[in-house]
Amino acid sequence: MKRYRGINYGQKPASYWEESNVLQAVLSDVKGARRRELIRSAFQDGGIDGLDEELLKSEFSGNSRTLWERLSPEHMGGEYLPDNKPGEVEIARIELQSTTFDVISVRARVNDGEIQYSIEDEYESVFTQPFDSTSEPLKLRELIEFIEGSEQEDCDYSGGLAICFNEMNAEYKDRSDLVDFTTVDSGFYPQLSQHFAKVHRDWARA
Repeated sequence: MKRYRGINYGQKPASYWEESNVLQAVLSDVKGARRRELIRSAFQDGGIDGLDEELLKSEFSGNSRTLWERLSPEHMGGEYLPDNKPGEVEIARIELQSTTFDVISVRARVNDGEIQYSIEDEYESVFTQPFDSTSEPLKLRELIEFIEGSEQEDCDYSGGLAICFNEMNAEYKDRSDLVDFTTVDSGFYPQLSQHFAKVHRDWARA
C-alpha cells in the first residue's frame, strides 16, 4: 500500500455506531449516490430543512423511484443496494461513473463480539475479502488494505475494488479520462477519498 504525505493512516473511529456529526447521521441510511450529493450540498449551504422528505429516506416509496429515474439514469446509482441487516452500517462506498452509476457498499456489523465486514452491490455480485472480521474498528490503512485486497468475481482485472474497474475501461479509453471514474468515500474516514484520489492520479500517469 502506497502512503501519501498529509494523510493520517492511523486514524480510526471510536465506533461505527456512534455518528460523530449530524450529516453523517442523516446519510447513514441513504442509498442513492445522487441523493447523497444533494443532501451534502444542502447541508453545506445552510441546512436540509428545505429538502423534500422523500430525498432523506433510505429508499424511495411508491412512484417516487420511477419519477426520480426518469430524470436521468445516473440518479439510480445506489438506489437498488440491498437493505442493511439489523445493526449493520456502511463504512465506505465505491462509486463508479458507469452508465448506471453503480455503487459498491462496504458494511460492518457486530456478531459474537467481533466486527464482521461484508461487501454488497446492486447485482448480488460475489466478492472475496482479505479478512472477514476484527475485534475493533479498522484504522484507515487497514480499510485501504481491505478495499485493495477485495475483488469482485466478475471483474477479471487486478488492483482490487478501487482500480479493477478503471483497468477494465482502460481497454477502450485513455487513462487520463478515467482518473475520476472510481471514487471511494467514507463518513467515518475523512481522508479515504483523498488517498484514493491520489492513487487514481498515479494510476493514470503510469
